Amino acid sequence: MNNSNSAINKFLIEHPDLLTLNPEGMPSLGKPLSRQDFSTDLLPLKNMFDFYGDSKRFITDDLPLPPTEKIRLGGGSPGSFPIFPGITRAMMNKFNTCKLNEYPMAAGDEMARNDVADYMNSIGFPELNNSNVIFTSGSTQGFEFVLKLILSKGDDVVIPAPNYGLFSFIPERTGANVKFIPLSSDDNWMINPDKLAKILDENRNVKVFINTNPHNPMGKVMGKKEMGLLKKIHDVCSQRDVFIIDDLTYRDLCFDQDNMAIPIGTLPGAFSNTISLFSLSKSYHAAALRAGAIVADSRIIAGIRNHIFQTIDSIPVITCAAVAGAFNNTQTRHQEYKEYFSGVLGEYKYRYYLMKSILDGIDSIQDDKMKNDIFQDIKKYAIKLPNDYDGIDNIDLISSDLPDSGFFAMLDFSKMKDKYYYSRQIVNDEELSRFFYCDNNIKFLTGSSIAWPDRNQLVGRVTYAFDRSDLINCFLKLKESAAKIKNYPTIYKRTR
Repeated sequence: MNNSNSAINKFLIEHPDLLTLNPEGMPSLGKPLSRQDFSTDLLPLKNMFDFYGDSKRFITDDLPLPPTEKIRLGGGSPGSFPIFPGITRAMMNKFNTCKLNEYPMAAGDEMARNDVADYMNSIGFPELNNSNVIFTSGSTQGFEFVLKLILSKGDDVVIPAPNYGLFSFIPERTGANVKFIPLSSDDNWMINPDKLAKILDENRNVKVFINTNPHNPMGKVMGKKEMGLLKKIHDVCSQRDVFIIDDLTYRDLCFDQDNMAIPIGTLPGAFSNTISLFSLSKSYHAAALRAGAIVADSRIIAGIRNHIFQTIDSIPVITCAAVAGAFNNTQTRHQEYKEYFSGVLGEYKYRYYLMKSILDGIDSIQDDKMKNDIFQDIKKYAIKLPNDYDGIDNIDLISSDLPDSGFFAMLDFSKMKDKYYYSRQIVNDEELSRFFYCDNNIKFLTGSSIAWPDRNQLVGRVTYAFDRSDLINCFLKLKESAAKIKNYPTIYKRTR
């Protein structure tokens, strides 16, 4: 039988990218709805993600082959803490009481939506009911649902830079265009309303502004201390008929619980113009559940409900139960919340300073008790004790202060620029990534993966969510590799 005209062959002719797709690497980022490739601003992100996702592209004949043990500093998973107890209890109760043979509703379980609406009212949203809440498989799916509903071809979306890089591609996959608003240390890495207004005025097709609070990766929080700033951001968008998508994924990981991130939708007159995204993945250590919620005007929720019904039919009841288990206004929840986050936030703080002691030197730790605890932990967990505790000469923290939230730090590798790893000169993100990968199988997200605004800097986003032993050994390996950079080229001869 002649299969030359078989369906699969025709399909591969129409989709030639699938012939070269690496099934072991990162999945494809896709392409814009109406163009062959992403916009000029997005291409550096796309190219770096393509490079990052295919380790074979790191290998060259003039550098060592990496060791087998992988060190992945670029991951986005939270620490390996138990998930919030209210989530487990709510899911088990749903398993025990729900008729699992019956299909759920497209909008999600009504009781769960009531519970979440009640919680949102308790944190300042204006008299919501269950028609203002809908569940999603995490904030990424929620973000895509919202954009598909409100964007039309040719609309613009403004996103802060740096950012969570993978969010940047979603608007263009829906037919819109991405515009970046660069963040700056001059503005304390927060949105400058005047700069935002300028971008919106210069690009009259902007329909959406993405606000990330707390910010990923800078960890900045806009809470009650920044109420004036939040109001200005809203006013700038409202006066220009621009929606705000408020990403609040890291809200419960604010280290100062008296200055929690404030949802813009809780400001007077802001709710109908703001779409708020919540998730269990980061703060509640339930990333594997892929559970989140959208809080918005009932007409926005109705549009998303229709989309769910027309595509995936309905959201699993266990997703609804999990979200309501985290976000409810019961006394039990509030008591468990205090106990849970007291321990989680304390440990994340310690892990940050543990990482900082390796990067900046143990003498950078001002608290004597913490310094001694860190010294004892390094002696206890280090597979190979460091030769010194003086830090890493050619790597700096972008900010030496504890972030306001989260478990990421930004590292500055610019002192390595134009120096050498064997014959390879470190001139860009690719060569920086290749150096750390080939030397110690270390990977992290570099600046071009997250739209870092200063392209002359070599930077990387790293996580400190590891357990203490893994954190110590991963960053000691980073220190070991950094010491191998030279001011001149040398020749490597592979022996295996």
